Amino acid sequence: MARFFQLLTFHDGYLDAFYLQHPEVARMAYQDHLRALMEDGFGGGHLLAPYLADLGHAAGFTVVNSRPLQESWCRENGEPFPAWPEGEKELAARQVAAFAPDVLYLSESLGYDSRFLRTLPALPRLVLGWRAARISPDVDWTLFDAILSSGRHCLRIARERGARDAVYSFPGFAPFIADKVRGVPKIHDVVFCGPLTQEHGTCSALLTEIAKAPLGIRGDLRPAFFIHPLTPERIPAGVAMHDHGPRWGTDMYEALASARIVVNANIDIPGGEGPNMRLFEATGCGAFLLTERQHNIEVFFEPGVEVETFSSPSEMLDKIYYYLAHPEEREAIAARGHARCMKDYVQPRRALALDRLIRNELGSAEGVTDFGPDGARRAVDLLEQAEKLAAGGKPSEARELLGAAEALAGPGIFGLEHCRAVILDAEGDAEGSLWAARKEVLAHPENDRARCFFSQLMMSGAERTC
Repeated sequence: MARFFQLLTFHDGYLDAFYLQHPEVARMAYQDHLRALMEDGFGGGHLLAPYLADLGHAAGFTVVNSRPLQESWCRENGEPFPAWPEGEKELAARQVAAFAPDVLYLSESLGYDSRFLRTLPALPRLVLGWRAARISPDVDWTLFDAILSSGRHCLRIARERGARDAVYSFPGFAPFIADKVRGVPKIHDVVFCGPLTQEHGTCSALLTEIAKAPLGIRGDLRPAFFIHPLTPERIPAGVAMHDHGPRWGTDMYEALASARIVVNANIDIPGGEGPNMRLFEATGCGAFLLTERQHNIEVFFEPGVEVETFSSPSEMLDKIYYYLAHPEEREAIAARGHARCMKDYVQPRRALALDRLIRNELGSAEGVTDFGPDGARRAVDLLEQAEKLAAGGKPSEARELLGAAEALAGPGIFGLEHCRAVILDAEGDAEGSLWAARKEVLAHPENDRARCFFSQLMMSGAERTC
């Protein structure tokens, strides 16, 4: 098992609100302080260290831009507290050195890029970073072993910025949050929670349509928006009339749970692909999710069964009014979406995916092909060889290795149906490839490579990044 350390940054607005609401936390011991932040749920979809610890890794994390937390760490470790905020990265480097991780995971890989890594006294054996938004042109990822992302554009750019590898991944949902919001009454017809920035033009336009809807002929509608804009003047006047201000952490999850309908829209970046955090936060809280259609939404949830989608403002309003008028149908979809989220997308499941990546990356550096029983290891080798043969235009030879792998380890082995999907795709059987890809992710939700491939099959003409 590895020593794993995760660096996170939290939104300054959240940290200000958290310590104002919980002033006693600033006086807590460091580990209790960390636990209080974790239990409030902010960033819960990205925090993986506690769940890796459950898998046997020596795992830790810190929130590098929380001054009260970092002051607590310095007090307990006899370290001088640096000038703030100028000394934030200096202190983070000291914490990394003190933990001495095998694996360092930087959830904020723009501000904490290779320039930060060069300040460490020793580079960890494996350096990972996360990014699923716009990437600045001057970012330096040359010391990163891999950038993790759910966006194809990020996976492509990661290598251009120097990362050795780019790995498909996506955030999850912290399961304890579902218990915290259970029983919250449904008091709002339509809820939106999130930012409105210059990258949320489509979202702003959709909220404007919702805000205008009560003025039309279809009847009353009670929207509630919980917006945290970087520039308040960006909120359209009609939207501002329904804005209750930002909600963070547990308060945000309660706002989602209070909705009859949660509306989700994509950030203004190319591709129109999912997932974004709201897919898992809304369904995890048990809310009915109405999301702007993402080309690969079926890879995560079944539209009309587990969530509902729209492709235009008029379709969004039609479905809002329809599902408000059909509460039993709405709640049945919400229940199925919640069950899917809690089965496939909770953080313990996401930790399994990261655990597999870590073990394979560290094992490869030591000449170990995989982990598990000998038969399973041999089967994994055969599946990898089969994929390469299929990609090289030799699907018949690939099929022979696929059959050998299945004979060795059985039909349920991790990656078997993904390999079958790759071979069927090489043979030109699009329908069969989709069927096998879907079968793999249903059986092994933590197989991120398979989900990436499935996603690309759903997006015609998509550049292959998996």
